[in-house]
Amino acid sequence: MLLATALVMPVMTLALVWTNDWHHLVYQNFEVFTRGGLRMFEATRGPWFYFHFGYSAVFSMGCALTLLRFILPGSKHYLMRLGMYLVAIALPAAAAILFESGVGPFPGFDFTPFGLTACAVLLTFGLGQFRLFDMVPVVYDQLLRQLPDPVLVVDREAVC
Repeated sequence: MLLATALVMPVMTLALVWTNDWHHLVYQNFEVFTRGGLRMFEATRGPWFYFHFGYSAVFSMGCALTLLRFILPGSKHYLMRLGMYLVAIALPAAAAILFESGVGPFPGFDFTPFGLTACAVLLTFGLGQFRLFDMVPVVYDQLLRQLPDPVLVVDREAVC
C-alpha cells in the first residue's frame, strides 16, 4: 500500500507530460535560441512542473532524513555509506536548483542530466564497493540496542 501511494505522483506526472499538448500544465511553451554558438531551447514551465519539483525536493529530503535517523546513531562504519548516498542525491538536486534559479555557470544550460549521471555512478560504485543499500547491519544495530540483555551474534557469512 505504501509503495502504491509513493507511485501516485510520478505516474500522474508522467501522464501529464504525455498529454501536455492538451492542457500545458507541465510545459507551456518551448523556444529555441542560440547563445555562444550553441543551439539551446528554453521551456516555459507550467504550474504542475513547479508542484512536482517541490514534491520531489520534499520527498528526497524526507528520504535523506530518514536515512540519517537510522544511520547516525549506529556504527561509524556506516558513515561512508551515508556520505556517499547524501552526495549522490545532492548532485542532481543542486544541478536542478542552479538551473531553475538561473544562477548556474552557463545560464540556460541544464546540468541536471550530468548530476543524474554522477548520481548513478556513485550509487553503482557504492553498491559494488560498500554494499550501499545493505540494511542488515543497520537493523542489527537497532535491534541490539533495544535488547536489555547482552547477546552474542555469530555470522557465518560475514554480513556485518
